Amino acid sequence: MRFILGPPPDDTDFAPEQGDWRRLREMGPRTLMVIGSLAGVPLSALFAYAWSRIPGTALHTSFDVMPLGHWGPLLLPLLVILTMAGFFVVLIVVHELIHALACPGFGLTSATFLGVWPSKILAYASHNGPLSFYRGIFVGMAPFLVLSVAPLLVALAGGPHWQLLTLTSVMNSLVSGGDVVICLMFSFQIPHNATMRNKGWDTWWRPNSQPK
Repeated sequence: MRFILGPPPDDTDFAPEQGDWRRLREMGPRTLMVIGSLAGVPLSALFAYAWSRIPGTALHTSFDVMPLGHWGPLLLPLLVILTMAGFFVVLIVVHELIHALACPGFGLTSATFLGVWPSKILAYASHNGPLSFYRGIFVGMAPFLVLSVAPLLVALAGGPHWQLLTLTSVMNSLVSGGDVVICLMFSFQIPHNATMRNKGWDTWWRPNSQPK
């Protein structure tokens, strides 16, 4: 696994024009962020409703502002914003790390990247290598399954249902909107027996080939 700053790296060993590769019709990063955010709103609302049906999972917190004196009422909103911002940053890091761990070799090979694209305000995980259709779907949906679905199922089964799990599940479903959109594009455009491969931001696929 390698860490980079900038756009997803170009796979110079991959020349799609030399094979029966077809380019996926997909959105640019900014468009994907907008559409993904819109898709994440109803998804997170659905998870928030599901959690609300489980006793003891209602989100509530409190801050003791007495030590802050008369500055307390002014600093309280700042404390809330900083706390949520810190939580969101950690969530994004864990979310992308799960994407990477779902790649071949648990993401530990040199073909897997974790990156931050500052000009697009985008964090991402990328794999330069062939993936089967189903492996591609698994990589795309892994954070949603691990951070949103699994805690809810555990709570429904009577397991731990801490408030932190509720917050993580709901917030991660919000940021998973883009992943859902990507996987829908895969499902509608790529045959299920195809091989997928990335070249920079672009996704290519080839039917009836055998991935490694």
